Amino acid sequence: MTSLLEKFTKRYGRLPTEFDPDYLEMLNMSKVYVVDVPTRSPGKCANCGASKDDGRKYVDIGLYIEWYGDVYFCGYCIHEVTKKIGLFGELENKIAVLEKEVIRLEALKDDGKRLNELVVQTAAEIKEHYDSLLSNVADSDLIRPPGVGISEEEPSRSGTSKTEQGITKPGSSGRSKDLPSLTDLLGTI
Repeated sequence: MTSLLEKFTKRYGRLPTEFDPDYLEMLNMSKVYVVDVPTRSPGKCANCGASKDDGRKYVDIGLYIEWYGDVYFCGYCIHEVTKKIGLFGELENKIAVLEKEVIRLEALKDDGKRLNELVVQTAAEIKEHYDSLLSNVADSDLIRPPGVGISEEEPSRSGTSKTEQGITKPGSSGRSKDLPSLTDLLGTI
């Protein structure tokens, strides 16, 4: 790999200036290359000496030193350097805060699901209880004050139906003559 600077010096035989057409392009171009394995001599990381294709990347910083060769750094060494100088410290702090927020939101979501299930279960229990109360009221005699709603001819309830006792079902259109109205009951007080 030859850099744009090397190409320029090879082509024109001098260093570029701001008046050269390729100069701005060279400023935007980097002389740093990332490779899988160091290819040029000495072919190893300048810091730790690693040279294998073991999954790490190598950075060619574009520096050639006489009597040594091209300078490469492996990804592990660059990571170590960035941690030591705190290059990504602020970003790591933001990530830690966001991870805590994600954990908090997941806990809230789980609580919401649990509460939703509890509300649905409680509503079903209330409906079941209400239905059982309604069925009990429909099956049993209504509670009434003594002497109200029982015909005077038949003081005993045994063997008589509810309509014979003067009790009508709620919502029925016919009103028993023996059942006093609300105004009659309030007028006697």
